[in-house]
Amino acid sequence: MKAEDNNISVRDNVYQSNHITQSHLPFTKVEADIFTIILATLQADKTDYKYNIKELLNYLKIEAKHYKNFVAGLNGLYEKSIIIKHSDGNIEKIRLLSRIKYKDPKNISINDDVEINISSEIKPHLFDLKKHYTIYETNSFLQLESINSKKLYTLFAQFKNTGKIRMSKNQIQEILHTNYADFSVLMAKVIKPCVAEIQNKTNVKNITIQPIKRGRLIDGYFFNFNYKVVQLELPLLPRDTNVNTLNQFGDLTTKYKLTHHQATTIIENVAYKEINKIFHEISIQISNNKVDNIGAYTLAIFRNKFNLVF
Repeated sequence: MKAEDNNISVRDNVYQSNHITQSHLPFTKVEADIFTIILATLQADKTDYKYNIKELLNYLKIEAKHYKNFVAGLNGLYEKSIIIKHSDGNIEKIRLLSRIKYKDPKNISINDDVEINISSEIKPHLFDLKKHYTIYETNSFLQLESINSKKLYTLFAQFKNTGKIRMSKNQIQEILHTNYADFSVLMAKVIKPCVAEIQNKTNVKNITIQPIKRGRLIDGYFFNFNYKVVQLELPLLPRDTNVNTLNQFGDLTTKYKLTHHQATTIIENVAYKEINKIFHEISIQISNNKVDNIGAYTLAIFRNKFNLVF
């Protein structure tokens, strides 16, 4: 997901320490998405960053008219800390950002920039990670609406090599920051809907949940899953895929900001010439400044015209 024609370049994958993955992050959806975009644009030995609001809204899939929601999310992210519980029993609170700068909300516009500074305390959890770190797919994370789905997705990413996570009831409640007296209610109202969303929108598939019993009581759960490496999705296109179709796939995932899953669905269900017609229609709308969010706009056209289910 490189932004070659913009001022920022968002990487396909995000890297963070397992301490962050396994900790409760008290973020809203917008805050969590901004956090991920920041991580996906980090550069070695650099702590000061400037982002154009319009460009970030495009990546975050926030409509231009709601740009002040982004500013509110940035403020919320600045005010919050990552809470890490160490094995020795100590609790550490670390701020992600040490500074943010933007115009007065009364005068700020979508074309303005925001400036941020990464705190020195968080750097060891983001830079030069040699071991005990998590890699997750940026676009998959941004597709998720539920903050709990986002948290579970990063946990699946941490354990992608084993395809299995074992968690006690207390660990699940702590990570998701919930407090259900009846765990079956948590499972029905939170965990299972999150699992459904993750399977539908990300590269994590075949998730099953197996109770761990101690006598007659359920002590915890095994989460079994398959984590598909994003680079493997392209070869899953039909075997007779030609160069022109591969180029269309590349345009859908880069120029038009769709996920690999969404692009594959279009390639498999829409004729080559029809896709090119849609590309032409979209380019006209873009030239007339009628498209604020190219990803959402493109997805809506293919969904409505060809009755596609993504």
